[in-house]
Amino acid sequence: MAFQFDKHDDRYARTSEWLDVVDKAWKYDHVNYEGKYYKVEDLVLQPKPVSHPRPVIYAGGESEAAKNLLADFSGGSPCIT
Repeated sequence: MAFQFDKHDDRYARTSEWLDVVDKAWKYDHVNYEGKYYKVEDLVLQPKPVSHPRPVIYAGGESEAAKNLLADFSGGSPCIT
């Protein structure tokens, strides 16, 4: 069985969408989301994280796509390292 990995920049698009879903689930109950890669209906995540605005997410990368993703998601917050 062969598995095809996404192309480099597509992986960051998928990760960006995943971060959006997780971030919403950490903040809200009954999340609905439909994107290119993920679709969730009535997602509930309990208990909610104690740390605000979200738990620390450790990520890295040297490409422009990685830097852009981290800059966009962190919003200037030190929550992504």
